[in-house]
Amino acid sequence: MNTDNGLSGPAMIWRLARKDMDLVSWPMLGYLALVVVSALFMSVEHIVAFNAGAVMLISTIIVVGAQLIFGLVIGERKEQTLAYMLSLPVSPKQYSAAKLLVTVGVYLGAWLIVLFATLVTIQLKDTIPDGLMPFAIIIMQWLFIGYLVVLGTAILTESEGWTIVSMTIANVSVSIFIFAIAAIDDIGRHIFDAEPVWNAAAARLMGLSMIAIILMVLTIGAIQSRKTDFT
Repeated sequence: MNTDNGLSGPAMIWRLARKDMDLVSWPMLGYLALVVVSALFMSVEHIVAFNAGAVMLISTIIVVGAQLIFGLVIGERKEQTLAYMLSLPVSPKQYSAAKLLVTVGVYLGAWLIVLFATLVTIQLKDTIPDGLMPFAIIIMQWLFIGYLVVLGTAILTESEGWTIVSMTIANVSVSIFIFAIAAIDDIGRHIFDAEPVWNAAAARLMGLSMIAIILMVLTIGAIQSRKTDFT
């Protein structure tokens, strides 16, 4: 694909990214409102309301991921809108870079908002033990890892079926992971403490999760960058 007469590399990548961001901007505003509602539920001094709010927050970030993957990756293939790409002076590498920028960047923004809302709610409400903070961060990191697994599957296989399978596995793994982490004595026994305990076990899990997230993003980007066409 000839790019000599078109925009420069970064400018074309930004143009493609803007196109994708425009497609998901309104849904993201709706999810932001849902985050606020979820945080309000968590702040209610009742265990049922708190649990409902926590589930809503987790569900929101999962749905955000699904929106990005099926709307911007799988949907583009399914609806055969790649013809638009072929009409532009854009290379496969520019297309891949823009797609990764939006799918990871927008999700990261939403993820940070959900994490911030969770931690602030825990910090401000005296009825919620601050010991939940490390536990919540670790769970949020696992959700990010799960998203990258599904995103990687979608980008690398371009298959709706395999993407649905990977998303199902990732979502089911959340509950298993929560119970598994709570069963770790150095973490589980501090969940209901009045103050957060940033011990070696928590730091190790957070560090390993962060390394995994970075490596997964780099791996997906590296594999995508090797594409020489849009097929």
